[in-house]
Amino acid sequence: MTEETFLERVRLAARSRGVVEGGVASSAAEGFEGSGVHFRNVRFDGVILPGARLDSAVSESETFLGAHLAGASLVGARFLASRLEQTDLHGAVVEGALFDGCRLPRVDLAESKGAGASFRGADLGAARFAGAHLPRARFDGAALLRADLTGAVLTDAVLAGADLTAAIFDAADVGAGSFAGAQVTRASFVGLLASGAALRELVGADADFSGATLDGARFEGARLPRASFRNARLARATFAGAAVLHGDFSGAVLEEAHLEGSDLRSAQLVGATLTRATLAGARLDRALCTGADLRLVRGASLSAAHARFARARLDGADLTGAVLRGADLHRATDTGAVLTRADLAGVKRTDTALAAAEDYEPPPP
Repeated sequence: MTEETFLERVRLAARSRGVVEGGVASSAAEGFEGSGVHFRNVRFDGVILPGARLDSAVSESETFLGAHLAGASLVGARFLASRLEQTDLHGAVVEGALFDGCRLPRVDLAESKGAGASFRGADLGAARFAGAHLPRARFDGAALLRADLTGAVLTDAVLAGADLTAAIFDAADVGAGSFAGAQVTRASFVGLLASGAALRELVGADADFSGATLDGARFEGARLPRASFRNARLARATFAGAAVLHGDFSGAVLEEAHLEGSDLRSAQLVGATLTRATLAGARLDRALCTGADLRLVRGASLSAAHARFARARLDGADLTGAVLRGADLHRATDTGAVLTRADLAGVKRTDTALAAAEDYEPPPP
């Protein structure tokens, strides 16, 4: 079949919203018009169709391997069991488009736009979404290993159960989206905007949320060993029942956060702000809380054996029944703290000699 014959078939099908079955599109065709056409078993491998219009088109069992569709309009298009590996869709309009279950490894969707696009269960390994604007997109169960979503706007997107291993979400905005049950090993969320987001039961080591805005986010039941939340905003966030062993919350703001029953053993909370946070039943054994602000925390039955609270502020904290055995309270303040039934065996209070050495200022020459 010649290219001209194929294009004529497409033109005829576009007029009647008919079906084009079989064939190979292999040349360049700027301004390609295939809106409303049902393509079945057509090969678009390597074609150059910049600005193509495929609004409301149906692509069934097709291949677009290495195709160039930059700036294409795919509003309401449906891709069924199709392969778009290394396809260039840079700047494409994908509002309401459906890519569920498709293979899109290394696809370029950078700066694409359109609300409600769906990629559920799709293979998006090493895909590029940098700068994309895709509010309410669906990525449920998708594989986004090593995908780049830097600066993407994914407001209220759903990524529940997605594999985000080593994916990059730096400076992305997901609003109150959902990552529930996602795999986030070595994923980067530096500077992420996700206030109110659902991050329940996240799983994965070494995830990086440094500098992220996560006020009111929900991390219940998450398992995030060695995760970093350095300088993150987590006011009113919920970590109930979460485990962040060896995590780093240095400089983080956790005001009024819910950490009841959480496991933060050996975590770093240096200079963190936890005023009025709930820590009832939490585990902070051997945690490093130097200089942390823990005023007015509700920490009944907290376990913080051998934790280091040097220079921490514990004023007004409720530590009823807390286990502070062997904890370091050097120069910590605890005015008004409630320590009823607390285990204070071996607690290290202020070392006056050390304090004097810390305050020593050499005389002027």
